[in-house]
This record gives sequence, structure tokens and C-alpha cells, in this order.
Amino acid sequence: MLRELPPHIIEVSEMKELRQAFIKPDDEFTPFPLWFWNDDVTAAEIERQLFAFKEKGVTGFILHPRMGLSKRLSYLSDSFMTLVQFAVETAKREGMQVILYDEGMYPSGSANGEVVRQNQSFASKGIAYIEQNCKQGMNVLKPELQEGEELLFVGVIPQRITNDVKNVSILIPEEGDGAYRFNASSGEEWMFVWIIEGYTQGTIRGVHPGEDDGEPGAPRSADLLNPKAVQAFISLTHERYKAWLSDYFGKTVIAMFTDEPDIVGRQAKPGMKPWTSGLLSDWKARGLKERDLLSLWIETKDCEKIRTAYSSLLHDQLQLSYYKQLSDWCESNGIALTGHPAESDDMSLLDTFHIPGQDLVWRWVSPDKENSLTGSHSVLGKSAADAARHRGRRRNLNEVLGACGRNGSWHLPLDDVKWYLDWLFVRGVNMIVPHAFYYSIRGRERSHERPPDIGLHSGWWPFFGRFSQYIKRMSWLLTDSTNHVEIAVLCTDLHVPWKVVKPLYENQVEFHYLESSFLHEPFNVFDRHIHVREHAYRVLIIDEDLPLSDSLISSLHQVADAGVLVLTRGDRRTWARRATTDSKLIEILEEMRPQRARLIPTNDHIRLAHVRKMGKTFFIVSNEGESFYKGSIFINETGYPEAWSPWEGTMCRLEYQKSEEGTTILFTLNRRELVVITMNPEQELRLPLSYVSKEEWETGRLLTSWSADRIFNNEVTQLVSWTDITGFQTWSGTVTYQTVFDWDPLPNERELLLDLGEVYEIAEVHLNGKKIGVGMWQPYIFTVNPMLLKQTSNRLTVSVTNSKACEMDQIPFPSGLLGPVQINVRKQV
Repeated sequence: MLRELPPHIIEVSEMKELRQAFIKPDDEFTPFPLWFWNDDVTAAEIERQLFAFKEKGVTGFILHPRMGLSKRLSYLSDSFMTLVQFAVETAKREGMQVILYDEGMYPSGSANGEVVRQNQSFASKGIAYIEQNCKQGMNVLKPELQEGEELLFVGVIPQRITNDVKNVSILIPEEGDGAYRFNASSGEEWMFVWIIEGYTQGTIRGVHPGEDDGEPGAPRSADLLNPKAVQAFISLTHERYKAWLSDYFGKTVIAMFTDEPDIVGRQAKPGMKPWTSGLLSDWKARGLKERDLLSLWIETKDCEKIRTAYSSLLHDQLQLSYYKQLSDWCESNGIALTGHPAESDDMSLLDTFHIPGQDLVWRWVSPDKENSLTGSHSVLGKSAADAARHRGRRRNLNEVLGACGRNGSWHLPLDDVKWYLDWLFVRGVNMIVPHAFYYSIRGRERSHERPPDIGLHSGWWPFFGRFSQYIKRMSWLLTDSTNHVEIAVLCTDLHVPWKVVKPLYENQVEFHYLESSFLHEPFNVFDRHIHVREHAYRVLIIDEDLPLSDSLISSLHQVADAGVLVLTRGDRRTWARRATTDSKLIEILEEMRPQRARLIPTNDHIRLAHVRKMGKTFFIVSNEGESFYKGSIFINETGYPEAWSPWEGTMCRLEYQKSEEGTTILFTLNRRELVVITMNPEQELRLPLSYVSKEEWETGRLLTSWSADRIFNNEVTQLVSWTDITGFQTWSGTVTYQTVFDWDPLPNERELLLDLGEVYEIAEVHLNGKKIGVGMWQPYIFTVNPMLLKQTSNRLTVSVTNSKACEMDQIPFPSGLLGPVQINVRKQV
């Protein structure tokens, strides 16, 4: 029995198990790409593509009907479902997992328009505000209503005092003609104001030609605030999938994906705000009146309070009508509800998701701008992870890379792909949904529909297995592990703050977003901490822009009285300690020393997180900047530090210094690098040692004479982008460069580094017939064993694959090996 072994043997066994699981994680942690079915799908091609996915380590997918789907395969028809069943059966046979997609493109909730086709009253609804100036004397108003429209309110208001809805005089229609009459007295200018409930005429993006935004066949969006309309959606979509696939539910089919439901729909009438029939009674139940609706359009003294109440009403109704019904159906059928809401900061709407998720598209955050830490989109990765933590959810996902190309729609360098993945992992995301694998790129209507394709049709598909393995390693590490921190940042149903967390990220201070609903519910405050599940928070930070209700203020007062430190950036009550600046905030937090690790020196672009897994602590350190970092990390643990590379699948020892307080570990971090540091408590293994001193290197040899197939007829000494060469301006593909050189060994040379300089964008390197490695972003540096070199006739080949964007967008992006190429030498010191 394992537990009967001596403790040190248990430790060694556990570390060995952890290393093996990290290097080769289970297929459960696969990426789940959106697989766009966007053409005339056939069984043979389904099978071919699934085999190709599996070959690259992709053992899961989200089956996503998409614009371009053949009309022969009408959405949810028998012919369509036959192919869906074939894909799921093939996945079962190959040991793959499937997530079903609940819509005929997006946003979800309409069954590609079938909900409204079967019942016109289920179309999306909203309310509209209309005003009309009155003339002196008697005025008669008889609004013309379209089919399905209803007057919610009619009144008059003096034009000079529209800032207070209490000045509105409510009008009652007269018997007989139903007109509204008002006698405007002289000396005052008045206007009629009224609000109409009606159909928004919103649509969704359909799957068949002619059904996209603005096209005549665009499907009508459904009323997601109407529980009966949502029941119709479930009956048409979920029950249809169940009828064909129930035998696979809970095994091969693990979840249903719902995608950014839009209450009013796309292309809705301008000025309409979300609503549904019967919602007025709920509005009044919250202590509001019909005339208060005017504050949704008019700037009044109470407009902020009223608009918050309106947003809260919509939030609660959408949660109950839409998400709760979907969640209940999924749970009763043995699968999970997953996907993501419409907004990046809709954290509380994830409450009923079994796998909470979010959506990172359109370069909402990016490596080349400041938006990775600013704006509402910067919270999306962390908020989904923390929503999962506080609800005991094992996984949380993020849809990523959709329409994230730069400079051109297909131009998404792997440099950026790695940055996006690291950005998500260090924030706790443990399930990656790449957007997207295209079934077909036939015709521009498919190839340029939210590109790029990052699957079979991309230029870097031959190398995708590296990304699959990287995603699996990090997803494994972040699953069934805990991230215990002592700092919480308060958020509400309608607001997830980003300003106050920016200095926390920049100073490597870990935190969790904590929703205010957890303070309203029964909770325990003892030992000067807030306890939510296994998490305990000693500090609660409140952003200066966070609106606080009276009930929330009461809860916060109780928290402060119980000994929790409440920090605020704005003017708050006496129970909160004020931190007026970023530096003051960090100073207060450092006084408390709640962190398990500390970076020396701090760096604005280094991110730090830690997890506990199988009794061991792992520190995830990621470089989100563009510069090389050299420094150390202090950890309040003892042992022997190891660096685990999730990208390479390798491990090495790190230089360190021990003290009574803990261990100071020396390390370096290149751009686009993420490393996992852990402490082996029992023994220092014979792993390679990672050196941190760059001064040990010196240039040994520049390689200047090159030949290349396809582009150079003769040997050249100056490398240029092949898009500067006639005939190759917009060509995408692979070119192999070659050079032959002699090598005179240097005294005391210990190790060699091959530096390719500038490359666009994938470089596969061989030296004297032996593969050295593959580089996909700067720096293109490879370790070379000196034993591989001969004194004469060394042959170095570099096969470079450029961006597919050159071909697809017809733009001459830099391509090829540009250098300078040099071999650097590490000397004995």
C-alpha cells in the first residue's frame, strides 16, 4: 500500500507521477476548436478531417454549423442530423469528445429563425421612446401602432425641466376615439412623450447563403426574456439533438455550447431597448413607475439609479428565462452547459454554467496595445476563472483567436497566438476553444468569414501538434488544482472593475474577483477572513467606480467589523481604509505580505500565479512584454527549485539561494515565454542546469553565404524578404535555406547557440542532418551540441514557412529568413 511507505518515498513517487502527467497529459485536456461546417459537408470529408485533428493531438471539437453550409443540408433536417450523428459516432470510435453548438450560427436562442417562424409572437421585443412638440392650445395625439405594438405610457412634460420625470403629466386616452388630448397653456413649451413596446426586427446570422446580416433571409431573433420562447428554442434544438444522439450524452457528447445570446438581436431597429411582454409588472414590483422608463433615454437626476435598476431587471430575467432553463435541461440530460454570454464582464450570468466561459475575439486585448490590462474586455479571462472557482466548477473555457488577425484579416502570427494562450493561462483559464477550424475555405465568402482558419488550411497546421500539447499541459496543471489567495476584488452583477487590478497585475499581486452576491448570501467570516468554499480572503478591495447599493454597504460594514481589511480607491465609509494611489495600494498590501511569492525586481509585464496540485505548489510566470527579463523570485518554501517548460515539455534545475524565510531562485524569461517553477522538497535531481548569466556568451561565427530553393538562383550574401522578389510578392509556402561552413572549435567552448535573427515566421532547423528544433516567434535561438559540428563542410538548413495571409489577403507581409544568422558560444567560467 502506498500510504504504508516511508514519507520520502511517497514524495518521490508523487513528483514522478506529476512529471509524467505534465509531460504527457490526458486527452481530456485537449483544445476544443470550433469546427465550422460551412460547405457541402460529406461523411468522407468529416472522417478525413477528424483523423487529421487527432493526428495533431486535437481530440475534442465543437460542431458549429456556419455560414456557407449547403442548402442541401437544411439546419436540423434529417440530412444534416445524419452527418452530425456520423461525426459523433466517428468521434466515439476515435476516443474523441464532442460539444454540440445550440444555434444555426449566432447569436444563440432562435434555432436559425425557426422559433419565430413557428410563432411570430416569439420574436425579439423591445421598447422605444418617441417625443413630439406640442403647440399652443389643444393638442391631440393618436400614435399609430404597428402590428404587435403596445403603448406602455403617454405623457407630457415641460421642455425646460425634462431632467426630472416627476414633472411628467400622465395622459389617459379618451373614450371613443382613444386619442390623448392636452391643452398647452401659453408661456410654457410642452412636448408629448410616449413609450411603445414592440418587435425589434432583430435577426441573427444564419448558416445558409442569403442569411447573413442585412440579407433578406437573415433569420429573426427570438425573445429570450420570454420563458415560452426559450422553451420553444429548447424543443426545436436541444430535443432534436437528443432524439438523434442521446446514447452519446455524458460520454462522447459532454456539453452544449450557447453563444452570446442577444436580447434585441442583430440589426435591430435603432433606439430600441430590450424588453418583453409582462415585464412592466416586474418593473413596478421593484418600486418603479412607467414614467421612470423615460430616464433610459432622457438625462434626469435619477437616471443612473433607474438605469441600474433596468439593467438589473434584464440581468435577472435573462438568467431565469434563458440560462437557467438551458442549464436545467443540460443537467437533466447528463451534459454540461457551456459557452459564454454577450459581454466580457457578464460574470454573474455564468452562475448556471457548468463550464463557465468567455470570448476573446477581435483583438479586444492584444500584445501590441495597452488593452491587455485596461477596459472591460481585460477582465474576461480572470472573471470566468474566478466564477468557476467560487461555484466549485472544475473547468472554465475561453473562445479565443477569432478575427484576431493584425494588419490583414488572415495575418495572425504564431507570436500572437502564444501571447493569447499565455494571457489566458496565467489568469486561470483551463479549457481552450480555438476559433476556428474551417471545414472549407472555398470562395471568399468562406475564407474571409471571421478569419483566419487556424486549422487544416493554415500555413502552420503541420506544427499544430506543439500547440495541442502545450494547451494540454497547462490545462492539466490548472485543473483539479487550487489557487489560494488572500486578496479579493469586489464586483457586482453589472460591473467587474479593471482599473484597480491593473497595479496588482503589474506588481505580481494575485487576487480573485469576488461577486457581491456572495456577501448577500449566508457566509462565514471568522479569523478575520471572508470564506467562500475553500477560499479565504483577508483583504477586500473596492474600485472607486463600483456602485454600491444600500444592502451591499450594510454587508461590507459587517465584513469590516469582523476584521477583514476593506481597501478602497474612492471616498467610502469610515469602515474602509483608503488607498489614494496605485503605489499606496501596493504599499499597504506589501505590509501585510499576503503573497506566497515575490519577483525581484518587479516588472510591469511579468504576470505571476500559483496553484496547488497533488500537495505541491507550482508558480506560473509569464512574460507579456517584449523584453528579456532577468531576475529572481523569492518563494516562502524550501526545497530544490525546478523549471518546467510546458512548451518544450522539458525540465531543468534553477540556481538558488536559501535563507530562513525561504528560497530566492534565479531565472530568466524571454518574450512569449511562460515557465512553471516548483520546489522538489526531497532531492535535487540530475536535471540540466539553467544558467541566467548572458555575459557568458560571445559571438563565434556569422553565417553570411546562403542558397535557397525557389527564390534564389545563385548563392547570396544578403538575405531579404521573398515578398520583395518578383513573382513571390503574395506567395505563401515553405522555402528551404542552406549554408555550408567550417568550424574551428574555440577553447573551453561549452555550448553553442544558433541565433537566426529575424524570421517570418516558422523556422525548422537541421544541422548536418540532425533536427535542432522549430522556432515560431522571436527570439529564434536554438541550443546546439558542439559535438554535432565538424571542422569542415557543416551543412545548416533552415526551412521557413511564411504567413498564409500573403496568399489569402494578397498582401506582401515580410517572409523568410532575414537574419543575421550567427553561432554564439558559451564558454567555461
